[in-house]
Amino acid sequence: KADQIPNDAIKESKYLYITSLSNEAAQELTKLTQVAKECNVPIALNPGKSQLTSGALFLKNALSMIDIIIMNKTEAELFMKTLMNQDQELKDSLRCENNMQQCSPLIDQRLPYLLEDTITLDDHEFSLKLFFQKLLDWGPRIIVVTHGCNGVYVATKSRCYFHPSKPVTLVSSVGAGDAFGSAFVGALLKKYPIERAIRFGI
Repeated sequence: KADQIPNDAIKESKYLYITSLSNEAAQELTKLTQVAKECNVPIALNPGKSQLTSGALFLKNALSMIDIIIMNKTEAELFMKTLMNQDQELKDSLRCENNMQQCSPLIDQRLPYLLEDTITLDDHEFSLKLFFQKLLDWGPRIIVVTHGCNGVYVATKSRCYFHPSKPVTLVSSVGAGDAFGSAFVGALLKKYPIERAIRFGI
């Protein structure tokens, strides 16, 4: 709850990494981000399912204060489908932009197929390209979409990066996204370039 937010600890931090906020806690995202931004503390967010569904509008409203957002492909689809269900204007704009086949120059056409993959809701669909463009317009400077064994995509306003996953013998995928996100953000905190941060995450 709001009165449980550790304001002093946030103010003394070098970076604020927010992971899953469930139920009522999802509503406190804006307050959390405001505290950090007032103190010039960068924010990375790896949202949970509650934030992508019932808390989707809180999340969208907080994006202007978030520096890095990290999701997997399924979560990205869930977030945009929820917003499209709740916001007719957004749904119409996505349909219009997709029909016009607008494509950001940051997208290298040689990147793998996921960028061409579409997210569908009713008779509307849009691509990961458009997902990146929309979120970058809403505020974050770095957007990460992981896709399991198929690799990871990272978008900024100037470039889209891709790195394949390393072949491994899978024992369990539990915590893989958390491990990627924390290592990626930790590398950026150490001032490593995005390319190297992606390798740290992988």
